[in-house]
Amino acid sequence: QLPHTADWLRHLYAEATVAAVAAVAAIAADMAWRALTGSGAAAPTLRPAERKQQLAETERLFADKFPNVCSVTAREAHALLQHQPGSYVLVDVRNKDEQQVSMLQPGQPGAVLTQQPAVVLTQQQFEQRKEELGDKTAICYCTVGYRSGVYAQQLQQQGIQAANLSGGICAWTQEGLPLAAADDDGSPVPTNKVHTYAARWALHGEGYEPVWYGNAYVRMVQDGLASLGQRLFGGSNSSSSSS
Repeated sequence: QLPHTADWLRHLYAEATVAAVAAVAAIAADMAWRALTGSGAAAPTLRPAERKQQLAETERLFADKFPNVCSVTAREAHALLQHQPGSYVLVDVRNKDEQQVSMLQPGQPGAVLTQQPAVVLTQQQFEQRKEELGDKTAICYCTVGYRSGVYAQQLQQQGIQAANLSGGICAWTQEGLPLAAADDDGSPVPTNKVHTYAARWALHGEGYEPVWYGNAYVRMVQDGLASLGQRLFGGSNSSSSSS
């Protein structure tokens, strides 16, 4: 039920301001990326060693943006998820289109499990289960670590244990770690495809096939509007899980 019109308009203005700041931050991050990489050419034209080097530079750039956020490397995260799966939960903050291509697979396909594998959730799913999962550390990830850094910072400010996966899903592939897509019945199926959001962020490892949006800026605006709608009216949203 909506509050008094004047109060609601003030609330709308505040939330719109938050969304605008988030959009500006996303564009600023993209501009920083262009400055970092020079020409901003599509990353798939780069050699594997160049992709790895640019991803490392991106990780350092984003680490400076979130100095108070705990970060873990892909190799560290994989080890934690293997040896202490009950202590961690993976939170994918990307949008639904990206998640449908693939998500992180905590365990090795075909491995004999001695304990329950770590839980992998979307951002919306985690938000709905915060209290239930309060004793676990959320390892947040996105494409290269910016969106997940923002969300991990928000969780820490709420008193929730959280870490950012440095380099995101691209760093995971650089380590040759497994990805999975959902089968028709929802069960994970191994895949080598990875959604990199934009061509210039296709900093994947060897042996993986990148896909991306044709116009990442349009998608950024769509994600921003979807996030604003979630903040104003609550409920689930089918098009985006970005913060």
